[in-house]
Amino acid sequence: MVRNLYLIALVWLAGLTAAFSQGSIKVTITDASSGESVPFAVVAVSSGNVQVSAVAANLDGEAVIKPLNPGNYNVTISYTGYQTNKITNVVVSNNNVTYQNIKLLVRFSLLFSLDFLSILFYKINTLLRCWNGSVLQLILTER
Repeated sequence: MVRNLYLIALVWLAGLTAAFSQGSIKVTITDASSGESVPFAVVAVSSGNVQVSAVAANLDGEAVIKPLNPGNYNVTISYTGYQTNKITNVVVSNNNVTYQNIKLLVRFSLLFSLDFLSILFYKINTLLRCWNGSVLQLILTER
């Protein structure tokens, strides 16, 4: 009977220790060119191919993912208009915070560039038509 109580106490203590031996990851996300924070970026943490957690960064571009069991994790940061950034093998240890400073690069959008060029050519074409019309009107009025 006493032996069973010791066994139950030992199993309970081991489970209690395992429950409290967890770590966390704190991510700070900034724009690579300006250094400003990127608020509300999505931070996903995965172990292998299994997503463990996902959170959104706060207004200061910071996100804390906890509790995480000790081990290696992959951290993926994404936000509209920026290239997705993936950090592999982020080590989480017992009762420690692992800090990651992430710089996101602005995504170059070909569609945006084509839209910009289309508007630019339209404005140049309009300007040339107006200029040609003015020159033509000037020539006709001088005669």
